[in-house]
Amino acid sequence: MSREVPEIVRALENRIENWDYTVGGILIHLKDSLFKGLIVKYVPMSIGFEYKNQFICSTVIMPEEDMDASHYSQYRELKRLECQIRWSGVIKKIAKFVTSPELIDLQSYIPELKISDELISALNSNSELTNLISSLRPDDLAVTLDSVNASDMASVRSREDLLECKAKFYRKPTKIVWLNIVSMMLIRRPYYQKRAENLIRILNLISREVIRISGRSLNS
Repeated sequence: MSREVPEIVRALENRIENWDYTVGGILIHLKDSLFKGLIVKYVPMSIGFEYKNQFICSTVIMPEEDMDASHYSQYRELKRLECQIRWSGVIKKIAKFVTSPELIDLQSYIPELKISDELISALNSNSELTNLISSLRPDDLAVTLDSVNASDMASVRSREDLLECKAKFYRKPTKIVWLNIVSMMLIRRPYYQKRAENLIRILNLISREVIRISGRSLNS
């Protein structure tokens, strides 16, 4: 039996190695990509029947099977770099990467966590990346480490629970995986394919930076 092909799969068909449905969306594996896979979720909005797309790509630095105590310090060093975009301006909106607010909240649980702007500076100084973001205009874009064990998620009932789980992970990380998360309405309209391709370019550019900085952290 045939199945409906999602619009984004049709738009990126020449770049896709394979794809399939997953819980709440689809999973796409791209050819010649710096990240492992792209999850596309459909998040309902509070008004009407519209939804936002959430695009999540994972860039693996140290998989679970290779992670041990010798890499804990690298995870902790990279955790300090988490960031997201913030839009400013009235007539002309400008996006800049800033420290993740959650990272600031996490300092209450991890006093030794010292925030760094190394990744922020690298991303903000990448003119190709910032121009693409200004063109695509996503609502949210976050660059964060996967910092919760799946086995702990069942106990999460509040934001405080989540922060406690992340503090637990910080003390004994089980992997080093960057997550680039973009939220926006990518609706079918003229230039849809170009916008989809620009989204992939953005995710690859960010992945390139986190791989570079992660490599330097590993060798320091």
